[in-house]
Amino acid sequence: HHLVAAGEYMAAFPTVMSAAGYARGVYAFAEARRQLSVAREVLWNRVDNPEEISGLSYHDLLCREAEMARWAGQPSAAAELLRSGIATAPPAGLDRARLEHELGEALWAAGDPAASLASYERSEAALEMVPGDPSLRARVLAALAKGLTVTGQYERAREAAERAIALADESGATRDGLQARITLATVIARQGDLETGAAQLRQCLSEALAADAFEAVVRCFGNLTYLYSTAGRLGDALE
Repeated sequence: HHLVAAGEYMAAFPTVMSAAGYARGVYAFAEARRQLSVAREVLWNRVDNPEEISGLSYHDLLCREAEMARWAGQPSAAAELLRSGIATAPPAGLDRARLEHELGEALWAAGDPAASLASYERSEAALEMVPGDPSLRARVLAALAKGLTVTGQYERAREAAERAIALADESGATRDGLQARITLATVIARQGDLETGAAQLRQCLSEALAADAFEAVVRCFGNLTYLYSTAGRLGDALE
């Protein structure tokens, strides 16, 4: 903050980005969002080659700030931020796909699964004419599968999850593959094979805990609780 106040923007920028990364790593999401906001609003246009220094594009930075806002319990603020980015992004391509994907995540957290699914579908469409980046495709497909599952479209969800898993395996996108496997296990359970689906979810949970994959851990516990509760197995749900 002293560097920013003193106008030492080139020195402040990497310091602020490092502080945001540290805060994110210790789950201090509100602080991470605050630091990223300073980087975006105050410093981005005042330093030379911010993309090179940060390793992020402007839209990547905006997505990361929105993610931290979402995890800080501010999904509506995250959605507003992302919509401002979408308004200036091309209608197709990687930036648009990332922004739409993150908007889907924010709308999901805000409790609007239909709008979330629509955003995931726009994200997938934005990638249709763009070659490369299989890890982003895996992430988008994993999110799409999640949205389709919640809206009861199990066959489409299974197909999207399986495609996401294959792409994640090819690209080394382990966490995105894990998210797709959580969805696939949930679909299996919802289509009648509770034991297999639950066993796969427990395996995913073990891997998520080992990898410190916060979001995946939350999903595994939530999905297991939901599946057991709807099956009338409250004892298992409480484990």
